[in-house]
Amino acid sequence: MNLKLIAQHLVPALRQSLRAPGLCLVGLDGGRPPAEEEREPWIRIKYGQASADDWVGVVPAVARFSRGRGESPETLNLIVKINPRVGLARNLIPWIAARNHIVLERPFLQYRSAAELDQTAAREFQVYRLAQQQPELGDVVPRCYGWAHDPETGEYALFLECVSDMVGLDATGASADWEPEAIDTALRAAARWHAAFWGADEKRLGWAGPRPTTASMVADTSLWRGLLNDARARFPHIVTQEVWRRRYGLIDTIGDWHKAKDKLPATLAHNDFNQRNVGFRPNGRAPEPAPEPARNGAAKSDERSHRFLPHLFGSKKSRAAQDIAVAADAPARSAGSNRPAEVVVLDWEIAQRNIAARDLVELLTFVLPPTVERVQVDRHVETHRDALIKAGVATGVEREAFLEGFRCEVRVQAITRVGLQLLFGAQFQLSYLARINATIERLLDLYE
Repeated sequence: MNLKLIAQHLVPALRQSLRAPGLCLVGLDGGRPPAEEEREPWIRIKYGQASADDWVGVVPAVARFSRGRGESPETLNLIVKINPRVGLARNLIPWIAARNHIVLERPFLQYRSAAELDQTAAREFQVYRLAQQQPELGDVVPRCYGWAHDPETGEYALFLECVSDMVGLDATGASADWEPEAIDTALRAAARWHAAFWGADEKRLGWAGPRPTTASMVADTSLWRGLLNDARARFPHIVTQEVWRRRYGLIDTIGDWHKAKDKLPATLAHNDFNQRNVGFRPNGRAPEPAPEPARNGAAKSDERSHRFLPHLFGSKKSRAAQDIAVAADAPARSAGSNRPAEVVVLDWEIAQRNIAARDLVELLTFVLPPTVERVQVDRHVETHRDALIKAGVATGVEREAFLEGFRCEVRVQAITRVGLQLLFGAQFQLSYLARINATIERLLDLYE
């Protein structure tokens, strides 16, 4: 998006969000860090090439402004996020398939499932727009100071809080090993917005990715087979003969087992709910703008941010020694609120209308070890179900129905989500690829 257009929209956005009607923008500096593309090489294909006066992707920025004539200058660290003009279904996935000679029966965009990853430019904007009225969403997303829209290109730019002290977040997906308490905390946060959108129909969530159905899954059988066959040939150490045989059987019987999922109520699913987009922080509020001397970097975070919640990701031996410090440092919740203020959920680009188990299974696939036992998984499933009930959900949360929906989603995950991750792995080195494949196999073992 043109930098001049971004600056023009940023001024009224800050005037309203900071309640400073006389605010004047002095400067706006930023740029996509080169290290980001080295760490995540798919970014350039997904977002496109950035330049000094044409921003795309996730751009750290510093806004310098004064609130009025004679006022001292201030700085605000921002993330300006400009989502791609087209979705993954039109850029990244076809590019990988062509470059790596992945054989599909027809172009990816012609499959019904491509709609999940197509026309995504406005989805994240819609989430942040709704978050202003829906506290269940507002509680988990970074503060949004406003947005810009270019009707000529269809681009949206979001002016977001720069969250710098998150724990557990790893954009590469290399780090996992979340402790059960961290998993449950994230699931309770998800359950709150799941409950808020429970039973949502296409009219309410028409902007989100369409809900997958048994009919659409069966129609795309050749896609699932093509991805599986390529992964078997390309990654025989990951997709073994036994793995291939089981997943082929699941693909062949989609029309039988997927129908149970069709019966469950739909909600708003993040659809990429894992440690690459979910983290924790000690303070649920965005920092206030800093005086001008802080312009060379973000203001120092509170000292407690270095100690808060490390027990959720560290070794079990270290947790006991940290419990007292964490209890003392935990942020106070507002009166009458039971929200988990430390959970932050980023990147809603592929938000979708789906069942709640979509986000549940995604998180467990990415953060559980492949050696997990059934008793622990059952506890996480029950935590999610119980949180939905406590949030007021009364239908579709009966224990057997909910567990069957979870079981169906585990099978879907093995075929679709892990299948696409294996496609990405054909082009990029993904540190988590073997691990999530082993974990989904473990979940299939436990819930067949």
